[in-house]
Amino acid sequence: MQKENVEEYFRLRLEAAAVKSCMTDYVKFLIVGVGAAVSGLGGIVAFSGEGFYWEPIVISAYSLSFIADLLLLILIYKFSSHNRYVGYCRTLARESWNGASAPHDSLVLWEVCVARLTRSDSIIRKSNLEASDIPESNQPARIGESLWFLVRAMFTQQYSASWGFPVTIVRTFAYVVALLFIGALTLVFMNCADINGWMLGISVFAVLLQFAVWTILARRFCDIMQGRDTVDAYSERFDGVRREVLKKYYDIKARYLPQPKDF
Repeated sequence: MQKENVEEYFRLRLEAAAVKSCMTDYVKFLIVGVGAAVSGLGGIVAFSGEGFYWEPIVISAYSLSFIADLLLLILIYKFSSHNRYVGYCRTLARESWNGASAPHDSLVLWEVCVARLTRSDSIIRKSNLEASDIPESNQPARIGESLWFLVRAMFTQQYSASWGFPVTIVRTFAYVVALLFIGALTLVFMNCADINGWMLGISVFAVLLQFAVWTILARRFCDIMQGRDTVDAYSERFDGVRREVLKKYYDIKARYLPQPKDF
């Protein structure tokens, strides 16, 4: 690592640690929130003296499941942010300048490089290129591949090009959502003789919406585990971005050691 990169490296490592801490707080919120909600619903049922009203429980379970989905979407965005930080740090760690020196003791180019990377990724997404023409580090996951990856991640240990924490988190959320949804649908089927049209419509809509949401979640999950949002993929793309920035603004010709997987 170049001495000019040390300050930026440790600063971004602290940012990555803060993002990870934030993710842990979200999980705690989910566990406490769902536990309190389920306990509250159980108390209402236990102490209700006017009969058992299952419709509000079903609606509440559907609502809680979608709140969990939204939290998971936020967490997956945080996972991607974490991988972006760590990928950039890996680029800094592998960088050398062939004896050149910067005009400053410390270079902080994070904002510039992220802006260029975002613009480059956006151009590629909007260019309608064939999959074979898109670099491997920038190819999005396909729907079928993503759903199959999600199913395997729920029940098996499998290779991925990323860290294992996201798998644990996605499993936890999937089990919570499944518990809420299966419980709600069980109540619906148990009372199918008395079900009215609006409740049936809500249940069908909830099932279809959950499938759509988890299709999106599966693609994002696959991206951060073995696709374009892994640490390796971000680092590979940042190599090109930093090389361009250093050459253009500082006339420095940077080179990079191979990725750890390539040694």
